[in-house]
Amino acid sequence: MSEPVLAIDIGGTKILAALVDGAEILDRQRVPTPRSGAVDELVRDVGELARPWLDRVAVVGVAATGVFDDGGWHALNEDVLAIPAG
Repeated sequence: MSEPVLAIDIGGTKILAALVDGAEILDRQRVPTPRSGAVDELVRDVGELARPWLDRVAVVGVAATGVFDDGGWHALNEDVLAIPAG
């Protein structure tokens, strides 16, 4: 069995973290995306989700919707994302 991968999806309404081995999801957790769009809040929440699995993974993959710029997170399409632009 290979080492599991930590997959993280940062979306407009939720942050989802999953421990994945091949095609099998071993465990998953999710929290609402912080409404402020502040990167430090996103990093804090991702860290809290990932912490229980960090000793089990060698690889982490992150997907994020939007643009991270100048300390903030901005929506590409405000009609789709729950995060306000600017």
